[in-house]
Amino acid sequence: RRAAKFYPQKSAAAEFPFTGRIVCEKCGHHYRRKHTAIGTRYEKIVWICSTFNTSGKSVCAAQQIPEPILQAKTAEVLGLSAFDESVFAAQISDIRVPAHNTLVFVFRDGRRVEADWQNPSRRESWTKEMKQAARERQLKILEERRRLCEQ
Repeated sequence: RRAAKFYPQKSAAAEFPFTGRIVCEKCGHHYRRKHTAIGTRYEKIVWICSTFNTSGKSVCAAQQIPEPILQAKTAEVLGLSAFDESVFAAQISDIRVPAHNTLVFVFRDGRRVEADWQNPSRRESWTKEMKQAARERQLKILEERRRLCEQ
């Protein structure tokens, strides 16, 4: 009783609005939230089919969906400028994933809206500062190699 009082259980559905709402149409299981590449510059949050995550591509070839893209597409389908958790909960019953880069939003009134999405390539995600830092790292490596060859 004391543990329940001091450490109340939080449900994942209360914490993350997409929990239990994204369904893989390849295997029928739900998507779950996954934090990938923690502690690196490639760190990101994605939603991934639980079957794909536990059993692999040979069992379910579903595609992971980056959370920012999922939020942006949801806002677009709802006609909002930014993702709103309360509007999402009130209007959308679930999101179906029938194929790569395709989401089907099922509204509570039975309406279905299909939305396509693309994951931006890494080339497009580089800022000028990131490019300059990479150039400087490569120049440092080349200088070090030249110095070692001259010795």
